[in-house]
Amino acid sequence: MIDIQAQDRAHRIGQTKPVVVYRFIVRNTIDERVYKRACSKQIMEKLIVHDELKQGFDAYEKVLSFDPQGEQAKSINLAELVEGITKIEQRTVITENDLISDEHIDRLLDRSDLIEKMHQEQKKKNKLN
Repeated sequence: MIDIQAQDRAHRIGQTKPVVVYRFIVRNTIDERVYKRACSKQIMEKLIVHDELKQGFDAYEKVLSFDPQGEQAKSINLAELVEGITKIEQRTVITENDLISDEHIDRLLDRSDLIEKMHQEQKKKNKLN
């Protein structure tokens, strides 16, 4: 889930570069319940506010990765939405048996796509000027 509020807060205090927010959640805590509730609310908001989300696609992964700026706006039907919300309730990101490898950390910290996007936006701005 994208924490839009945290990103907006960073930009309000003067941040001009892209912001990546990492949220670490411990299982069986109030933080996990708050996170699950926020995911459910974000999915419902996307269904209600964004009309283009009303006809079928892979609800669970694509709704969670939906970009509010419209880059990945797709459609969703109600049955898939309910299935996606149920899966969120059962979702465990890391179990006790899982180990976080260096590769996992590298993927989390990889910002090459953001840098490429910034370069493209800068080129567009330079062309306009």
